[in-house]
Amino acid sequence: MSLLVFFHRSHSDAGLRSLRSDTMRSFRVTYLSSTCQHFHFRLVSADHLSQLGLYAASVSYLAARCHSEPLLTFPCTYADVKDSRTASIRVFSSKGVQREVSQMEKRIATAAKLLEEIEVLRLVMLESFQSRK
Repeated sequence: MSLLVFFHRSHSDAGLRSLRSDTMRSFRVTYLSSTCQHFHFRLVSADHLSQLGLYAASVSYLAARCHSEPLLTFPCTYADVKDSRTASIRVFSSKGVQREVSQMEKRIATAAKLLEEIEVLRLVMLESFQSRK
């Protein structure tokens, strides 16, 4: 602790600022920062993929209650697309990954809006059914 106090008192504020900026620009700190950013990106991507999986499960549940052929085949189609996307996402460049993630975010938002509208419709139908009694 005394060495730290001595070090702090022996340098001016400008010297400490330059030492701090040099340290932050050093190779190892830059390497650790870039590694952490990649790790955070992977966590966010996994979170989006899990959300997309939840929405797809909800759509699959709703599709099972319908009698439309395209909706009945949705779970198989989604599984095929999901497998091909996760296998091919490693091949993309960073720009391609950003584009793919933005498209997935749009699809997630669209699915969320669809589920909200379906829930509102279900509540309206439930209220109208109860008012008939």
